[in-house]
Amino acid sequence: KDLEKGKWVKITGWGDAAEAEKAILDSQKRAAK
Repeated sequence: KDLEKGKWVKITGWGDAAEAEKAILDSQKRAAK
């Protein structure tokens, strides 16, 4: 996929698999509301 002009992402940190799992579960809980 080509990058779109004018869009960017700021990375604020790097986590491990446990942090990724927590982020996914938290987002699923928010979406279920």
